[in-house]
Amino acid sequence: MQNISKNYFTPGELAKLTGISKQILLYYDKNNIFSPTFVDDKGYRYYSLSQYFSLEILITMRKLDIPLQDIMAYLHNKNLQDLKKIYSQKLSEYRYKIKQLQQYEAALEKRLTRLDKIENIRLDQIMLSEEPEQLYYQSKEIFLTQPTKIRILKIAEYMLPHLRSQFLEDCVIGFSLDQNEFLDCGKLSRYRIFVQIDDCNIDAVADILCKKSGLYLSLYCNCHYGLIDDDIKLKIKNFLELNHLKPCSDIFVFPIRNYWSATTTKEEISQICLQVEYI
Repeated sequence: MQNISKNYFTPGELAKLTGISKQILLYYDKNNIFSPTFVDDKGYRYYSLSQYFSLEILITMRKLDIPLQDIMAYLHNKNLQDLKKIYSQKLSEYRYKIKQLQQYEAALEKRLTRLDKIENIRLDQIMLSEEPEQLYYQSKEIFLTQPTKIRILKIAEYMLPHLRSQFLEDCVIGFSLDQNEFLDCGKLSRYRIFVQIDDCNIDAVADILCKKSGLYLSLYCNCHYGLIDDDIKLKIKNFLELNHLKPCSDIFVFPIRNYWSATTTKEEISQICLQVEYI
């Protein structure tokens, strides 16, 4: 017994030295990950003194989230090159995760800024401003008479690259409406989906929509892209006539507050804009 106490560690001693529980040592033993040197007739387990160093390696590598199988393989054949390879692989993984977390941080800050702006939006106020050119991918015409499932499938097609992405990317998605149909203040019958080219890579064949640089009329209002009150349309139409402005583009609708934070379509906020020029 004296030789055993001098030359071996009990599970309790080894657990205390390494800061892990005896239950973890038992788990490692039962799963043939890290077993004692011998077990006596009474079932007591004993670890050799050198096993302390192997357990140190195992614990440290687990902190690095290295798979147990890889650790076991390394413990059976320790060498400098394999250790460098293990460290290099984990370093690459961590650098990728850091990059991903930094992107998440930037994306969430951007989203929070947008949410703050929503609270300060002045609704139903028409504005004129100069805007730069922007290119978008644009879908074929979608008719509001089509089944809801068909229309959702089309939106999903454009959202899929972002949902697949490992990064938290923004998808600048909007809807274009026929100018004449809109300004006639009639019921909307069709629309197109568009997404910003810089933000999305659509696999399907898509038209390019050029939102040209120039003077744009815009306003924020409670509306859904397919449900815009006639009084909003009439307000824009009257503004054009009173200020001698001619519409030069279809209607662009950018959802600002959508289903992410709105319970009903009446709570949704969109920016409506169209290019104009003075007559």
